[in-house]
Amino acid sequence: MNQNRFQIIFKSLKILIFLFIFWALIFLTMPNLYGGELKRPLQGTRNLGMGNVGVALSHDENALIYNPAGMAGADTVIVGVPFVFEISDDIIKLISAAQNLSSSSTGDTIKTFMGKRVHLRSMAKLNILIPFGKAMTLGAIYGGEVNFDLTIRNPVSPQFKTALRAEKEILNGGVAFTLGRGRWLVGLGVEKYKRCDIPLTTISLKSLLDGETASTTCGETDFSQGQTYSFGFQQRMESASTLRMVWGMSARNLGGLKFARKSGATNPVDQKPEYNFGIAMTPFDSMGFRNFYELDYRDITFDHADDASYCNNNKYVADCNYKHIHIGTEFGFFPVDSATSVLALRFGWNQGYFSYGFELNPFIIIRTLNIQFASYKVETGDASGEPEGRKVLQINLGF
Repeated sequence: MNQNRFQIIFKSLKILIFLFIFWALIFLTMPNLYGGELKRPLQGTRNLGMGNVGVALSHDENALIYNPAGMAGADTVIVGVPFVFEISDDIIKLISAAQNLSSSSTGDTIKTFMGKRVHLRSMAKLNILIPFGKAMTLGAIYGGEVNFDLTIRNPVSPQFKTALRAEKEILNGGVAFTLGRGRWLVGLGVEKYKRCDIPLTTISLKSLLDGETASTTCGETDFSQGQTYSFGFQQRMESASTLRMVWGMSARNLGGLKFARKSGATNPVDQKPEYNFGIAMTPFDSMGFRNFYELDYRDITFDHADDASYCNNNKYVADCNYKHIHIGTEFGFFPVDSATSVLALRFGWNQGYFSYGFELNPFIIIRTLNIQFASYKVETGDASGEPEGRKVLQINLGF
């Protein structure tokens, strides 16, 4: 027994060393990383703390967002109502300086905000995941999400840049099956959105003082409906059963996400399909402790519509690959089910930047209250070296 445990640990170390070398080589050979945020709605707090992985392992409600096949790995009914609040690191800095703003001039106030990134995201939804034995699982998400961004640039002639995306209604539903004596997990999903998308808008300080306003609100007629489909699979690798290795692929926006916009409108922008690959292993999952590692390569074809950056216009350039790589791990203490632990610590790399997070279930054996936190960075500009740090807090009520 001890010898078998030693072999598992040894194999785990070898794979970890391989992943580290792989990550390091990419880092050293791609010094010119280019930006542009890949916006994806309903990103999971759990996943963000782990570098935003989830293609190969996603046995909870987040499977509908990352890979619908993962639903087939759920071992319990999940019903939850999460409330998510996300802010940029710069907001925290601005709060500490806010006490001096009341007595400051307009110029001093703008100077305080100059170069800062104000990012706000709020989300509320209902998650339902119902496994029917080991053969089939049904899942659904219904909710809404709002993203708002503001920056002030150019100290000589200040310019305000704002952007807003509001998902008034999001409805994701899916079904997943197990095939081949449980070795294959296959999932299908349908996604419906009612979206208002106001892209990055620039307005000068002079224009604001003259009475002009930047468009940062969505009226009822500004929302457009869109629908798309998703598909994914995961395979449990028998040749690496001691490490419980899994690899998988997912395709989102199959056929494209197309919106029924009003005449003459250009937003929301239609989105092309997104193809993703992931591989993971769970070397420890017993005796009150679970640990897994995952490596994802997302948006293989570089076609994501929100990525209006150098990489989107110059596909397959070597120094852009790093942006699509995600690596993550979780250490779960006293697992409650396939996706939840009493306490979980998470670490990862998201587009080359360190991320971390945790989960706490204070009621231990039930999901009545679930608290999650994540800290991560994401590229938001059109050039390298413009990461935006963000903090996410999720409070989930359910069972």
